[in-house]
Amino acid sequence: MIGRFAELKNYRQSLFIIVVLVFTMISVSFVYKYKIEEIMVSALKQQIVLKSKGELEAVNHNFNRIISVLNLASLSISKSISKGDYIGSARTAETINDITRVSGFLDIGITDLQGEVLYGFKLDDQDIAKLKKIYVGKTVVTVTVSKYGGNYDVLIAVPVYVNQSYVRYALYIKATGDELIRYFNKYTLYNDGVNSSLSFLLYNMYDVVHINEKTQNRLLPKYTVRELLDSAREKNNISIRQKQIQNQVIDNLYVFQGNGLPAHYMSIIKLPYDGWSFVYMIPASELDDKIRAIMTMFGFLIIGTMVILTILLVYYEYTVESNRKKVYNLAYFDEFTGLPNRVNLRANYEEVYESTYQNKIEEYYLATVIISNFHILHNLYGTEITNRFEQKLASCMKHMENSSFTPYKGNNSYYAIIRAESKSEVEIILRKLFASAQSIDGIEYRSLFKAGVCSFTASSMPSNIDDIMDKCSIALYDHEDENVSQNSIVFFVPEMQEEIIRQNNLEKELIPAIYNGEFLVYLQPKYDLNTNRLSGAEALIRWNYKLQRLLPPGQFIPVFEKNGSIANIDNFIFVSILDLLKKWKDLGYRLVPISVNFSQVQFRNPNLLRDLKERIRGYEDIIRYIDIEITESSTIDSQDTVLEILNELKKIGFKLSMDDFGTGYSCLSNISLYPFDTIKLDKSFVDKIDVNNRNSPDVMLVSDVIQITKHFGIHSLVEGVENIDQKNILRDLGCEYCQGYYYSAPLPLAEFERILGEDKIFEDWR
Repeated sequence: MIGRFAELKNYRQSLFIIVVLVFTMISVSFVYKYKIEEIMVSALKQQIVLKSKGELEAVNHNFNRIISVLNLASLSISKSISKGDYIGSARTAETINDITRVSGFLDIGITDLQGEVLYGFKLDDQDIAKLKKIYVGKTVVTVTVSKYGGNYDVLIAVPVYVNQSYVRYALYIKATGDELIRYFNKYTLYNDGVNSSLSFLLYNMYDVVHINEKTQNRLLPKYTVRELLDSAREKNNISIRQKQIQNQVIDNLYVFQGNGLPAHYMSIIKLPYDGWSFVYMIPASELDDKIRAIMTMFGFLIIGTMVILTILLVYYEYTVESNRKKVYNLAYFDEFTGLPNRVNLRANYEEVYESTYQNKIEEYYLATVIISNFHILHNLYGTEITNRFEQKLASCMKHMENSSFTPYKGNNSYYAIIRAESKSEVEIILRKLFASAQSIDGIEYRSLFKAGVCSFTASSMPSNIDDIMDKCSIALYDHEDENVSQNSIVFFVPEMQEEIIRQNNLEKELIPAIYNGEFLVYLQPKYDLNTNRLSGAEALIRWNYKLQRLLPPGQFIPVFEKNGSIANIDNFIFVSILDLLKKWKDLGYRLVPISVNFSQVQFRNPNLLRDLKERIRGYEDIIRYIDIEITESSTIDSQDTVLEILNELKKIGFKLSMDDFGTGYSCLSNISLYPFDTIKLDKSFVDKIDVNNRNSPDVMLVSDVIQITKHFGIHSLVEGVENIDQKNILRDLGCEYCQGYYYSAPLPLAEFERILGEDKIFEDWR
């Protein structure tokens, strides 16, 4: 065992550290022994003060109960005397009986301070003389008539006013020690958890007049109190620890030892009654025991530290190699699948790079593979089954591993370096992988895969694999189709990257283009099918790119919808239409509703309503001419939020239209759920209409939708009307409005204003 220990590589350094730590702990324990003791003393002082104050509150409460009862009785007797009753009347007797019943004290009476008239328990002349001498306008007087040894009485008196002007009588309770003990413990409000604590009431700091039941009838004789006070004045006889406490007095905190009692820490607090004090004591052993326990704990801690550090040293040295292997596996292999990870891929790529560059061998391919219907699988079967699909893919990749196929695992995807002579060979290899990994036992649904592939050779191979991985990702997500139905393999071509660059450039150029005036608002007229009169328009956007050429909306709108920048276009159109309607009103034009599109991105903006209210300030009189169009797909997510926003827009005064009804998400319940003014049927409805067969299913479908909108009091509008036959059949079916190239293409503002100003009836043509 000693020989094996000597073989440990770092044992000398570790043993030195252990010795230093143990020596430091021992030194600290001795150096801070007195500091620890001081902290403990301070904590105990705080504990004593808190507990004594808690009991003090109870004592004051109990005193106040007696005084309150006497004061109420005094007030009642004073009123009786003012009404002519004499001091010994039945009313006075009833009042004294009430005091007895409430307080439990038996010796209660009234004395005349000017003569010898007494009622109730009779006081001796000495007590009456004391009252006459000191009773001048005070609310309560407490007088002790204590005898040595604990047999004591207490006199508690309150004045009885005559005609509310002067004191003639005193109402009093003369209580014995036993009565006080019973009274105070009956109404105690505190709960002292320290069984060894003592609490006393003292009069003039000498005579004990009350003890708590927890003192077990141990009295504090007055000579011991006197000794305490004398020793407090002569500090030469007090130990160092006692001096430390006395020098940090909190509410007269003392160290006391006498009359056969062990050493106690004692708090003395004066009460707001003549000559009374409250004493709370707790054994000093509580502190000493805690200090001894802490020092013992230090000793065990030192020994335990030596043992634990020695065990840890041996354990570390014998397990470090296995830990190194675990760290290596964690660093270079995926824990879930066991496949080499991206770090491993980077390291192997460097070898492939050197080999390819030096030997100019055949072409390599990097393939990034994902389970394209992963979310569908997860929603259908949950995490456990989805994990099994992933493990099946990883297992199949391991079985295919050879010199031409090396698999790896990324964060959310799989990789493979494939050595092949052509793309077709790569496709064969990947489709073989897909076929073998597609199903697992007991699950009917199959996984589907998608791969993005990029080739590299000595002449085209970058020194960093990140460039190739990025190109694989571009191919993987190029023209991404959410409706996954089959496996797919996409090879990277430079045009894909160029398209991404183009989209990024468009996004960067959006804001400058708005400020440079490159965006133009066009208006496509809407017509009333029954009157052929202009009824409104839809605001559309055109981009005069760099003020040189018009870009079709299809070249930039999808890009901005994908990256969320479409909200900037929406806001530009909205503000432009506000200004346009204001201008028309000032020029005296007939105002017609203009519809503006709000994309789905707008409803994800938590400040949408606040921003709108800010923009329309000063335009309140034309808000009713703005028709906000949203696509039905915008209502799919966060339905409650969208409904709340639409209701607020309606309250503000906007008109609301559902755009593109019938393009994939249509739900007839939405017509009644949302506060739309108009439903716009998509052009696809018109394209399917057979104008020669009005009983066809497509015609009947359009008819039914129009009738439903009428049932809910909603206007109907059809987009994409291109000939008079379509117009006529829609009119006959009850449709109210339409727009399309039959009436007009989208027009520049000047051309639309000309039509608006002429306000002519549209003439039908074929």
